[in-house]
Amino acid sequence: MQKQDKKRPISVTWLAAGAFCISVGNLIGVYGGLIRRSLYQMLDLTVSPGLLAGMHGVWGGIWMAVAWGLWRLKPWARPALLIVSPVYAVCQLGQQTFLSQADYFRGRLPFTAGLAAVLLGGIFYVMTRSRVREAFERTAGDEDLAEEL
Repeated sequence: MQKQDKKRPISVTWLAAGAFCISVGNLIGVYGGLIRRSLYQMLDLTVSPGLLAGMHGVWGGIWMAVAWGLWRLKPWARPALLIVSPVYAVCQLGQQTFLSQADYFRGRLPFTAGLAAVLLGGIFYVMTRSRVREAFERTAGDEDLAEEL
């Protein structure tokens, strides 16, 4: 039995690294929220600091799972990235729109939305290329073969 080539396309490697960085950034947000808990309680925030830290924790876990799946070319990681990335972008834009009280953050909203649209377009372009789809399908076939044994 020949082992199939499981070489990961470089674009998927970059996406996995990006997903890992987003995960780490969110997990650092949890840590920062817990460390500065007493400071945040004195401020007039629109949501509780615990909710913000919890949101960062959930997103950190989701992005860590997606990064691992992309790195290992798990078949579920491709559709997961195509679902998680726009949902995350909408949540971040919504948080910036509805939860921020500073005019500075609202003023940056058009730039942030434009950047998110460009990045999402890049993600969708990379993940729908035939070489990338084939890389994920090869690993799906390998997993089916392992289950048969």
